[in-house]
Amino acid sequence: MKEKNYQLEVLRVISCINVVLIHVCNLYSRSFGEIGQGEYVFSVILNAMARTSVPIFFMISGATSLGSHYDMKKYAKKVINMAAVVVVASVLYRIWNIVYFDRPYDYHDLFLTPTKLHLWYLYAYLGILIMLPFLQSMFRTLEKKYEILFVVIWFVFLVAYRVLDRLDMSIGYPLPIIGSTYYVGYFVIGHLINKYLKEIKIPTVWLYVIRYGSLITTVIMMCYGSFSRNKHYDWYWQYRALFIALQSIAMFLLIARRKPQKRKIFGRDLVTDIAKLSFIIYLIHPFFLDILKTVFPYQKMSAYYAIPLGVLCTFLCAFGAALIIAFIKGKLLELISRFRNRKGEA
Repeated sequence: MKEKNYQLEVLRVISCINVVLIHVCNLYSRSFGEIGQGEYVFSVILNAMARTSVPIFFMISGATSLGSHYDMKKYAKKVINMAAVVVVASVLYRIWNIVYFDRPYDYHDLFLTPTKLHLWYLYAYLGILIMLPFLQSMFRTLEKKYEILFVVIWFVFLVAYRVLDRLDMSIGYPLPIIGSTYYVGYFVIGHLINKYLKEIKIPTVWLYVIRYGSLITTVIMMCYGSFSRNKHYDWYWQYRALFIALQSIAMFLLIARRKPQKRKIFGRDLVTDIAKLSFIIYLIHPFFLDILKTVFPYQKMSAYYAIPLGVLCTFLCAFGAALIIAFIKGKLLELISRFRNRKGEA
């Protein structure tokens, strides 16, 4: 779906900004009882709205890779590169935590607990990459009725997890795809939306109803869960929560089905640039958020203006740093290429 590439870039940029928004909002959302009720509700609304970010990242990956064909060399390179990113990012954040926070960390936990919480996404994505050739082979030959069945089963278990949780029960077995690896469902759904985009006839107005109806429902349940317990309760915005899934899928569809504009759109180049750097921004933005938390007394600042300012400052700093990193990386690759060429000529 070449004509949809720009739509996917828009989704990447929105999700990238929303990840930063989540982490800034968490400073207030998790301070229930320490801030005013209005500020708490404000942070919950923004946080719930931004929770589409990670599911959409998985859906974008599914849309761009599950229907593709990777040769073994390209596949191995992709897995090795991602494994290297996991190790390097973990080591850098381990050093950061020692220098900046004096936090202990056992390297035996490297593949169990990330050195920085947001790095869990890398672990999940690496697992998908390892299984990608097998998933590609399966969905290349799978009949449409079984693709639909996959989605139905995935949604049934999203509901089942919540029902069991309400009954103080849980599923202890590591169920594939629908258990602790539920994010594979988003990956597959992204692929299926990409594959059948023109066949999906859900009216746009209903997608808006699902998008904002799910958001409002999530906010109401979050506030009810927290105020009734007199403490912060965040089950309803977990990525396996039904209304987060519905909100994410509806948003993905709303943007993916937009027809690309033939005329030049203001800001399109900026969107493309941010999209290219979104992975780096995701990796490094906690560095700047940690600095902001120590430099600015956010506990004494109102959430109404501290959250927008925090997101703006963190994102701009991360974007600027990502530009520098990308520039240095480009120069290094250029030098390596020249060295290889000279060596080949010799």
